[in-house]
Amino acid sequence: MSIQQNQCVCYLKLQDYDSLVAVCIRIINAINNLNKRVVDFAKHNRSHSTLPKEVTDKILVRTLVRRANGYVNLGQVYNAKADLEKAIEIAPHD
Repeated sequence: MSIQQNQCVCYLKLQDYDSLVAVCIRIINAINNLNKRVVDFAKHNRSHSTLPKEVTDKILVRTLVRRANGYVNLGQVYNAKADLEKAIEIAPHD
C-alpha cells in the first residue's frame, strides 16, 4: 500500500490527476476490504496480519485528502467536498 501512496504523490507532482484519482480509489478499496475482514482468528488458532484500525484510518484520511485534491484539479468540486467531509468524519481533530 505504501507504493501506491507514493504513486499518489508522484501523480500529484506530475499533475496527472486522473491517475491520482484512480490510484486513490484502489487504495480506498484495499482499506475497505481490510476493514471488512471479520474472521474469528482466535477460534481457528491463527494469527492475523491485518493492520490496526488507527493505521488504516490514517492512510484512509491521507488518501481521501489526496483524492479530493485531484478532484478539485479536475473540476469535480462536489466529489472533493464529499471526500473531505468523510476525512473529517474519520479524523475530526486532524
